[in-house]
Amino acid sequence: MLMLAGCDRQSQNGPPRLSENEQGQTRIVSLAPALTKMISDLGEGAMIVGVASHDEAAPEGAKVVGDYMNLNTEAVLALRPTHIFMMSTKEGVPSQLQSMADSNKVVVVSYPYPKDVDEVGMILFDESELAVPPPKRFTPPSLGTLMSRQLEASRLKLDLFMRLSLLEQVTDKNQQRPRVLMMLDPSDLTALGRGTVHNDLLARVNGVNVLSAEAGTAPKLDREKLLSLQPEVILVLSPKDVPLKPVDEDVRLVLLRNMDVPAVKNNRIVLIDHPMGLLPSTSMGEIAAAMARAIHPTMEKEIDEVMKTDVAALRREGMDLPATLPRSEPATGPAGSSASPLLQAPPPVEAVLPLGPPVTAPPLSREGEYHVINIPPPQVSAPPPPREAPTTQPAKD
Repeated sequence: MLMLAGCDRQSQNGPPRLSENEQGQTRIVSLAPALTKMISDLGEGAMIVGVASHDEAAPEGAKVVGDYMNLNTEAVLALRPTHIFMMSTKEGVPSQLQSMADSNKVVVVSYPYPKDVDEVGMILFDESELAVPPPKRFTPPSLGTLMSRQLEASRLKLDLFMRLSLLEQVTDKNQQRPRVLMMLDPSDLTALGRGTVHNDLLARVNGVNVLSAEAGTAPKLDREKLLSLQPEVILVLSPKDVPLKPVDEDVRLVLLRNMDVPAVKNNRIVLIDHPMGLLPSTSMGEIAAAMARAIHPTMEKEIDEVMKTDVAALRREGMDLPATLPRSEPATGPAGSSASPLLQAPPPVEAVLPLGPPVTAPPLSREGEYHVINIPPPQVSAPPPPREAPTTQPAKD
């Protein structure tokens, strides 16, 4: 099923916006807390009138409407939305939701659920949308484009990747790459595997996921399998949970008791209770830092310094930073044995984004393709290239 997006209203007096209702309003129901967080960080949280259950990023006043698999359609329609935003798996938009949206002229904006940090960045802002000629695509334009917030989205994305780069630099100094098991629910040994955003975050702070790619993204383990994995650190990702007690006292950890694995014997079971700890969103820098502190405890001071760094100021100053690169597998072995190349940070966003003429919104073709906005060449304030001396032309009689 093709994923639809409503960005069909063109503006002659300013940047493109999402389509509006008769009252000139864009009213969004967000069924993905990660998208709620991004939209709010882009300064458009006031557009969100409805959210999914347990959405920690929900703006004040937004009504809860269930989630995309158990949607309260009456509650959704009562909010008179113009758009429903969501993240979907390979099965796509549930047919019941799509039918409800079509019947009520509500536009569904559905992004494929991201598998790594780079895909999250593409949802926030996709630099290919600046290409001339524009590419054709079968997924929605980035939030920055849909919200007419390309500049803000670019800054958010660059700041996030700068933060992750600094964390990678710091943790790369550690001579050890701890073997880590990430758990969603230790009470039934549900783990977090590869092919996930959190696996990418773990790799970027120089930890090694003990699970193989064949294990899947959220496997449920048994004690025998856990014993064979021998994790040195166990991270429990459970937002807003109460602090862990020792293994012998905490009922949540009952299946880990008396296990002959380093993480249990050395009491290296760490709770990550960040309210947005499971969101593939703009909070990922904080989650990566929490992971880094847990698996590199001797580097806590350096990690804290990274989190205090004003990366926005570094961006404005154009400071060179190594860019974190996509990795299908985490690094293994001692530090430096498979180090990532260091690249210059991208130029300041003001140097690549047009700041002048308005652009037209990407219309949805009949075939369901997104024709990404055709942005004019950027108007930049960078020093112009050296000019050749003009050739003297003979005067005409």
